[in-house]
Amino acid sequence: MPEVESSSDTAMTETNSHNVGLSAPEETKSSRGDAQTSKNPRILNIPNQITIGRLLLSVVIFVILVIDNYKLLDANRNLWLNISLVLFVLAAATDFLDGYLARKWNMLSSFGRIADPIVDKVFICGSFVLLVKTCTLIAPWIPVVIITREFLVSGLRGFLEGRGLPFGAGSMGKLKMLSQSITIPVSYTHLRAHETEADLVC
Repeated sequence: MPEVESSSDTAMTETNSHNVGLSAPEETKSSRGDAQTSKNPRILNIPNQITIGRLLLSVVIFVILVIDNYKLLDANRNLWLNISLVLFVLAAATDFLDGYLARKWNMLSSFGRIADPIVDKVFICGSFVLLVKTCTLIAPWIPVVIITREFLVSGLRGFLEGRGLPFGAGSMGKLKMLSQSITIPVSYTHLRAHETEADLVC
């Protein structure tokens, strides 16, 4: 009788250990799934909506500048330039806001990581290109240098990230964006001053 009880206890111990072995991976798998969900928020979260909004603001700015290039804003040119300037400052502010909110609220996503730098390039490069014709402060070679630099950085980022190496925006990249965001409003101010001088001459 004692030997029978001992073998029964051994069998129960093996059964329990087997059940624990089966449940542990399931719990681990479930916890990993929760972690992946928290690390992959929905695409249209607030930071990404701000990024898309910056792109739409850029389109409005570009339309105003294109119309100005064709001399179709003569009647209310300063008014439209002021509107375009306000939109530009607002769009530049959203560039810092979306990244800040994404990090603060833990809403970093693959869409945001790809879309944010693309929208920045469209926003900055397009503004410089469209200001060349009407603003004497911006020489034609300036947009060429900026666009060339953006192509090189994008190519390097794709090369390194394709090999699993991170290539985030460093302090120099943020300083570059800040300097460009200041240069363009200064160019707007120059356009307005030039318009005022032309009116005085007339």
